[in-house]
This record gives sequence, structure tokens and C-alpha cells, in this order.
Amino acid sequence: MIYMSPEMLRHPQFLNLMLDPRFRELLAMIAIDEGHLIQDWGEDFRIEYKKIHLLRAHTGRDIPFLLVTATATTETFEVIWESLSYGCRPFWGIDVGCERPNL
Repeated sequence: MIYMSPEMLRHPQFLNLMLDPRFRELLAMIAIDEGHLIQDWGEDFRIEYKKIHLLRAHTGRDIPFLLVTATATTETFEVIWESLSYGCRPFWGIDVGCERPNL
């Protein structure tokens, strides 16, 4: 398991590792937590969230992207859908709403 920030996903050393076929064979999935930040922070604060989709150039369609968030609105979901190219492969989504009065 690799746990890293979006900034590290775009680091040249990690991208070089993605070119190693031995590493890619072991990589089962790219998991992204707090996925709503692609929209919320991707524009100005942590712009690397907006660039996560660029990993597709290194993973192709063989390695799935799992994105989780508890607070995505419909608008945010649409940004995520487009950004990570989910429409190009089988997709399963569960939307139970994001009404969180305690947040």
C-alpha cells in the first residue's frame, strides 16, 4: 500500500516509479481520500488535487481509481466524474446524500 498526498503523486520520482513494469504489476488501485477536494481545493489552495487525473497517462485504464468522500454535492460529483474520466470504464457509485448537520 502506498499512502501519499496528491503533491507526491505528481513528483518526478514517483512518476518514474510508475514507469517500472515490476512496480505497476504490484499496483492494484489508486485510492483517493477526501475526493471532494478535487473541486474544493483544486482551484487555488492545493492545485495538485485538480491534477490527479494526469496519473491516467501513467496508469492507463488498467489500474482503477477509487475515490471516496462523505461530502460531495452533485456538482462536485460531476467535477470528479469528468476529472478522473470515470465515464470511460465501468463505474459504480453510491450516493446517500451529503446532509451532515454536524459538519
